[in-house]
Amino acid sequence: MEGTMAEIRLFAGNFAPKTWALCYGQTLAISTNQALFSLLGTTYGGNGVTTFQLPDFRGRIPVGTGSGQTVGMGTITSGQKAGIENVTLFENNLPAHVHQVSISGTLPLTVSKSVADKSTVIDGLSLAAPARSAGRAKTPTLGYNSQTGSISLNPASIDLSGMTLALAPVGNTIAHNNLQPALGLNYIICLQGIYPSRN
Repeated sequence: MEGTMAEIRLFAGNFAPKTWALCYGQTLAISTNQALFSLLGTTYGGNGVTTFQLPDFRGRIPVGTGSGQTVGMGTITSGQKAGIENVTLFENNLPAHVHQVSISGTLPLTVSKSVADKSTVIDGLSLAAPARSAGRAKTPTLGYNSQTGSISLNPASIDLSGMTLALAPVGNTIAHNNLQPALGLNYIICLQGIYPSRN
């Protein structure tokens, strides 16, 4: 199968055609592949004296070199490996957010009672003791009886602003899969073919 030296193609077969090789990162001798070495150099590995390596596309996809035009994109150089298949998210990876907290509970309330012993109302105190006549003498009737009474209190709210509430951490540190839907195919590289000329 004719091709241009160092050309890479997708191949659906499970072998590499003649004069081609699977892109598995194999180490080749410079002495027997001088033309191919002149194109690849040590971009993909090797000591550059006696050996060099082919690109390794096992489990990877190609991406264009250089800097992307989108804000935040980095620069990719030839032979650079990038990307992680599984990613673990931490607190710094999450956007700023607010947790709503709802607190309910029981607040104990102690109420004391005492016998009314005054004949006139005193500001801020309980009932005054009414008076009744018994002949010429006035006998006070205390504004209190021995029955247990009940008092309904209106609902009240408590301001908890300024307090620090500790929320128990949730979740696990299990990495999530970051792999896009993919189909496994073989990348093959031309070892012997037409030597490319520069423009």
